[in-house]
Amino acid sequence: MPPIKQIPIGAFTTPPLATIPAYIFITMATACAIYLLMKATLYADGEVRTGYSDERLKNNEGELTNALAALCQWKIFKYTPNATAQQWLNNKKPPQVDIGISAQSVEQHFPELVVPAPFDIGETGESITGEHYKTLRYERTVAVVAAALQQLAKQCEQQEQRIAKLEHALATKTRRRKTQ
Repeated sequence: MPPIKQIPIGAFTTPPLATIPAYIFITMATACAIYLLMKATLYADGEVRTGYSDERLKNNEGELTNALAALCQWKIFKYTPNATAQQWLNNKKPPQVDIGISAQSVEQHFPELVVPAPFDIGETGESITGEHYKTLRYERTVAVVAAALQQLAKQCEQQEQRIAKLEHALATKTRRRKTQ
């Protein structure tokens, strides 16, 4: 979504965020979206809400039938930001170990979960770096994880039923042998 307007909203006045500039980006796509960009940690008291979940507002395009198999292929790892990330994010702190998911590994199965990295979006939506850096819509990955859990639960239920049938067959066979 290319931003159509960038509005500086000043700087935070409370330490430790004092003098950190913040901007709101207003974009147009199918609906108006507002993004807050600031080069600091965002702390929120209360709820942070994104999008909508009401099924009355959605056209169902199908179930996530491959969620478990896809999830098993996601690259999930510990990492530290490399020199390029440190430079583009203007991070002066020493790199710390974090946990993340490779956007490229998710994109293979769910491209709708991958978007341009916020630091790499120009005013007209173009890649500032020319590298087209990516990030995940982490809040949407929950749906894939939930679908994978449902698939796993269904597999467990099927295996439990199969085990019960095998145990019953074995018990029947054992009783027959004892009566012979």
